[in-house]
Amino acid sequence: MQRLTTAIVFFSLLHVALFADNFSLPRVIDQAGFLSAQEKADLEMYINSIRERYAFDTVIVIAQDIGNQHAEVYADDYYDYNGYGIGPNADGVLLLQVVNSRYIHISGTGKGKSIFNLQRIDNTLDMIIPSLQRDDYYAAYRIFLAQAEHYLSTVVQDKADQKAMMYPASAVLALILSFITFFAFRSRHKTIQPRHFAGEYIKQGSLRFTLQNDTFISTFISKTRRNTSGSGGSHTSSSSRSHSGGGRRY
Repeated sequence: MQRLTTAIVFFSLLHVALFADNFSLPRVIDQAGFLSAQEKADLEMYINSIRERYAFDTVIVIAQDIGNQHAEVYADDYYDYNGYGIGPNADGVLLLQVVNSRYIHISGTGKGKSIFNLQRIDNTLDMIIPSLQRDDYYAAYRIFLAQAEHYLSTVVQDKADQKAMMYPASAVLALILSFITFFAFRSRHKTIQPRHFAGEYIKQGSLRFTLQNDTFISTFISKTRRNTSGSGGSHTSSSSRSHSGGGRRY
């Protein structure tokens, strides 16, 4: 018993240590020196509040140069191999800005794939690129975080609305099933019914025809094209983790 208790305590402490290390990682990596210490601290505080409220990680990487590596690969690998993400699916999103090539890329992971689908990635890029073009980098990153918070709050609200709608829908469904059961029971116990056609009095199978003739007229085949394309923007990184992603030059 003592050994079991010791093992539980050990793994609990290990779990806490792993998450502490994850939370202690910097979420704003400014390799280009665009941000002041105060701006960087403000962004980190914003990221912490998003993580605490939604259990969702948000990372901003400003890279001066990534060589010949593709921005999508760099963003995915940076997120995966540096231990970012919340929960077993590493939920979160990373914004990568490559200064030399003037390229911006967004990579979503875990539930970040649905939070930042292609349409939302495009919308977010539309909003932050004007600030990048004016060299107002702090404003661009704040917009990115505000969009992440907005999308997350929308998902939470949608789930709350769906849950609230379940109760009246269940009541209506129960009422409909009650009516169906009542009329089914009533029809089974109503044995005397008027007959309006002479054919209804003929015993089934007692009348037979000696001549049968089936004429084949034509045939019709309906074909539906199958969609074989995958989901837009979804791909697998070198760590075998699935990501959404999209980016463009600014």
